[in-house]
Amino acid sequence: MPDYLENFGEFTRETAKDWAVVQFLQNEFGMTLEQINSLER
Repeated sequence: MPDYLENFGEFTRETAKDWAVVQFLQNEFGMTLEQINSLER
């Protein structure tokens, strides 16, 4: 995740759809994109 964020910027609703780990964090842990984007920063 940190590598993605460093190279491509924050996840958006559109880019999050393509990432299983983002979907997992949202569905299983109820995390928002804002929370996911702040991981490891």
